[in-house]
Amino acid sequence: MLNITKIMYEIEKRMEGKVWLDDVKDTRLHDLIAKKDVYSRYWADSRYFVAEINYYKDHFMNIYESMNDYVWRENAEGRLFDLYKENNADKRFLFRFRTQVQFYGKSGHETEGGYGVYGTPKDKLKNFVRQVLRYLAPYIYF
Repeated sequence: MLNITKIMYEIEKRMEGKVWLDDVKDTRLHDLIAKKDVYSRYWADSRYFVAEINYYKDHFMNIYESMNDYVWRENAEGRLFDLYKENNADKRFLFRFRTQVQFYGKSGHETEGGYGVYGTPKDKLKNFVRQVLRYLAPYIYF
């Protein structure tokens, strides 16, 4: 994460009085275009989160025992998505960083041409556009 200092500064400023700060990509496009197959369902992607320690211990830590990566909504992303849906209106929860994270290096998944790499000119352009959209449309979690 190339801009970890900026992310940490944002965490310090925004976590006061909060129990959760997450960066959710809420992908509801397929619902909007009425495509309803098993691969096009409503989902959210979350790469990182920050939790108040007592909230995490009381409400989140025990779910690891019941996770199942092979069952929809029982994997980590599904659990974070449920948390997002259940608490979206709660002011103690924030589901969007104002700063677009800047990753660099190998990605965690293999692509057709080998491992993906963050930090290409295409990634930099995509992240620049996302950062601008975070300011212009802060409540749209793209």
